[in-house]
Amino acid sequence: AYIFKKIANSLQVSQGDVVYVDVKTDDFFGPLWDRIANSTMDYLNVTSIYFPVTITNVFDDTLGKFDSGLSDILLMDYASFIPYIGKHLDPNMTQPRIEAITSINLYEYANLI
Repeated sequence: AYIFKKIANSLQVSQGDVVYVDVKTDDFFGPLWDRIANSTMDYLNVTSIYFPVTITNVFDDTLGKFDSGLSDILLMDYASFIPYIGKHLDPNMTQPRIEAITSINLYEYANLI
């Protein structure tokens, strides 16, 4: 993961350190969460997904890709994000739910999240 310098300084982390990320499922996944619930016929009572990430690098310039006023930026590759968090899901989740989450192709939903 790549982390913005402001948040890295605030957390006192640098390249090679491990941080735990708390992703609020409703905020991040939004409509995808409804899709998962519908596909598993199961109410998703999961409000957060926690997972560790290793800081690959710290950056201090958004190069115009993000609002320069943002300070809490952590970047991860779309292609590896879902498979990675799939390894860190609650082991008590049902298998259909895990499969529904890990089968998400974020590229299909890039305009929604």
